[in-house]
Amino acid sequence: MSDGARPGLLAVVPLPGVSLSLAEVHAYATGRLARFKHPAHLLVLDELPRSATQKISRAAVRERFLAARGAGVSGAVRPGWLTGRRR
Repeated sequence: MSDGARPGLLAVVPLPGVSLSLAEVHAYATGRLARFKHPAHLLVLDELPRSATQKISRAAVRERFLAARGAGVSGAVRPGWLTGRRR
């Protein structure tokens, strides 16, 4: 990202039978991504919403995130390890 801002949302679909914790996502990102590339929000989904042409619908992902966040669902969180201000 040219302006140095963090990516806004990471939507993940865990493999069947696999649980996914925020700590695991953080550990994975820390080992592979620069800090400024860590997402500001995490959304855990059963499946990614798709359009009629079977492309991932980013608008639908965003809508689900906003709905979950407004309802206080734990799958839509702002990770504590990302709350610090960027300098």
